[in-house]
Amino acid sequence: MKLVDVSKRMDEPLIREIFALAVGYPTPEKLAALARQYESDPSWSAFALFDGVVPTGVIGLVQQAPGRVQIRYIAVSPARQRAGIGRRLIEGVRKGGAVSELHAETHAGAVPFYRRCGFTVTSLGELWPGVERFACCWRAG
Repeated sequence: MKLVDVSKRMDEPLIREIFALAVGYPTPEKLAALARQYESDPSWSAFALFDGVVPTGVIGLVQQAPGRVQIRYIAVSPARQRAGIGRRLIEGVRKGGAVSELHAETHAGAVPFYRRCGFTVTSLGELWPGVERFACCWRAG
């Protein structure tokens, strides 16, 4: 499988279909606005893993400072979940550039995934009634 920059391809149906899995309330308008953001803002980037010509997972990133990157979105095709695709996306980001820190905010269900990928996880508490959120951080070295 190959990691490919898809920042300017977020409106392609197969990529958008996977990406929508990570976006809260993924209306067509919201997805279109995000696609424009990835296409036009150089601090935003998106990568996908492909099996041949079919995308299997997508990760959306924002460069916060030199070496510091925030994972905004990460999603894997339902047919390929639990097959290491998410881990490969994160490893590809780590190896693909000068990344010294990766950060993400997530829900309780994703905490074990981030821990398996080497992230330190800290509770942010209940940011919304009944919804605990977590900060995940990975640092090189």
